[in-house]
Amino acid sequence: MTKRSHVAAITLVGVLSGCGGQGPSDVNYAVDALAGACADTKTVVVDCGDDKAKWRVLGKRNVGQRPPGNGDPVSGGAATTFCADFPGATVIAWSDKYTQLGDDSKRFRVVCLQPL
Repeated sequence: MTKRSHVAAITLVGVLSGCGGQGPSDVNYAVDALAGACADTKTVVVDCGDDKAKWRVLGKRNVGQRPPGNGDPVSGGAATTFCADFPGATVIAWSDKYTQLGDDSKRFRVVCLQPL
């Protein structure tokens, strides 16, 4: 490897390792997305202009009470219970992957969703 190609390889590795971060393409599920992101029926983040987009993320919170269902989107009273301070939220989805926080009062990550 020549000195020039070695420098190019190091630069490429540096650029690729810096590609992480908080951008929308780095988030796979609505429970991790920022407010304003859109998700499909499986709560996978998609572009809001995509035909698969079904919900917009209004906000999220960590709670200790296990939400209803199995984490898939649930509508009705659950949205009122967990998302009262996110006007327009009619659906929730949740994840139990936040148990490593060491605080059971914040065990479940609930995302508040609004239909598009």
